[in-house]
Amino acid sequence: MRRYFGTDGVRGVVGEDLTPELVERLGRAATLWSQGGRVFVGRDTRGSGPELEEAFARGIVAAGGNAVLAGVLPTPAVALLALDLGAVISASHNPPEYNGVKFFDREGRKLTDEAEEEIEALLDAPFEGEPGEIDHVGVATDSYLEHIVERFGSDLSGLEVVVDCANGAYTGIAPKAFEQLGAEVTAIGSEPDGTNINVGYGATDLAALQEAVTSSGADLGIAFDGDGDRLGAGRDEHQRRLRRHRPRGLARSCYELGSRPGDRVRR
Repeated sequence: MRRYFGTDGVRGVVGEDLTPELVERLGRAATLWSQGGRVFVGRDTRGSGPELEEAFARGIVAAGGNAVLAGVLPTPAVALLALDLGAVISASHNPPEYNGVKFFDREGRKLTDEAEEEIEALLDAPFEGEPGEIDHVGVATDSYLEHIVERFGSDLSGLEVVVDCANGAYTGIAPKAFEQLGAEVTAIGSEPDGTNINVGYGATDLAALQEAVTSSGADLGIAFDGDGDRLGAGRDEHQRRLRRHRPRGLARSCYELGSRPGDRVRR
């Protein structure tokens, strides 16, 4: 029976349900579970993220693992770039006062319930080996941007797109990706300050996106949630339809949602 893990990792209000001490223990236990090695870590733009990232890294090192810290990075990027283990410090679409940790195995898959139970069982397990190290990487964002443009890219020339970044982890990536594909981009929800992630913007609150699309006459609106694992999209052609998706890549999602001029969002 899992005590801390829910449907999508461990989440809670920072300082109440989720503390740096618990996050450090999770880093340590997860590293023991994966038998050491390298743990790739990303986070979203919440103000609590840097402190919790540091705590998680301390846990990794204490269990003999190497923490590879990438800073702000969307959840799909962490899944893609996971090493022996991947972890993202995020509470996804939840309000700014929340945060959490979710894990991916070396294949980029979410951990099973059984694996999460095994990690919880190791929260207080001893370790007598040598400590690991912490590495900071500054190229993960550029590498992920290059990957999604090359892997999922389509020619979006002539398309006017509003991109709502939810003041979250896709702020420095999504507008650039659509621009590189040839679209004319208007970005909203793109000024994260640590306190405004998912507030009034994003895939779980599409009012700002709809207003921006209808007022500008854009061909398409795309909205991500704070960590980028949810996608909302819509376009204005009288019906003004909106829907939410789990993205696999920016351009592929754009294509699947009927983003070409003259297309409509599928139900």
